Amino acid sequence: MTDFNLYINNGITARSNNPDIIKRDDNGNMILYSGQEDNQKLVIETVTERYTKRSVINSVDTQFRYFTFPTREVVTDVVPNIDLNLGSDDIAFARYTPAESYEMPGNGPLEPFGIEFSVAEVGLQPQTNKYYVTQQIADLNVPLRFRLRITVENRNVTTTQNVFNRNMYIAFARTQPDTGLIRNWSPGNGIYFPEENIEAGEQRSLDVDITVPRSEFDRGTTFQVAATGAGPGLFIVPGASYWVISDATQNTDLYGELNA
Repeated sequence: MTDFNLYINNGITARSNNPDIIKRDDNGNMILYSGQEDNQKLVIETVTERYTKRSVINSVDTQFRYFTFPTREVVTDVVPNIDLNLGSDDIAFARYTPAESYEMPGNGPLEPFGIEFSVAEVGLQPQTNKYYVTQQIADLNVPLRFRLRITVENRNVTTTQNVFNRNMYIAFARTQPDTGLIRNWSPGNGIYFPEENIEAGEQRSLDVDITVPRSEFDRGTTFQVAATGAGPGLFIVPGASYWVISDATQNTDLYGELNA
């Protein structure tokens, strides 16, 4: 029977390391001569050491004696603290404001013109000054809500000879890919919203809050704020003016956040 203690104590090359069996030089290298037929025989030791769980545990003082193999890890359920209050998912939302104060041309009530709302404060609109219905917005298949506030100031001064009150009309300009531009559009084939009279020296805010049915727009439709005033001297106030467009089925505030 093979004495495995020899290999346990001296390694698996214990027999071939014996100089009486394999002759070696002073550096421990086997002495072989190239091309010679009478070289010493090599000893190839095919010893395999096998260890069992119990033999390791009994022989080696390790912490693994406290475990069974394979080990099992007990994981405590963790409830993640995730804030799901991400605001609304209204991809239709946009908020525009005018960039500066400017005088509104007096074209008369029959020729409304697009006025400047070029600063897109919130939203992912590809255009400035116009609301563009993208494919994603059209695919929502929902009505849109338009909330518009135009604050204007009549900078004329009434004298004893002249009264410089000014009238103003608000509408939306709509451009459809197939039917073209309507300068004084409002839902339901309307023309423009009621006339507002601004007295000389007065500052007034004109408000519109309407729902635009899905049938009134399609992919590629653009909307723009339109207005007209009779006579010069009306100036838009940018800090107090805005145009907010949103999904009419969601209850969002003027900045796209869900109302409580």
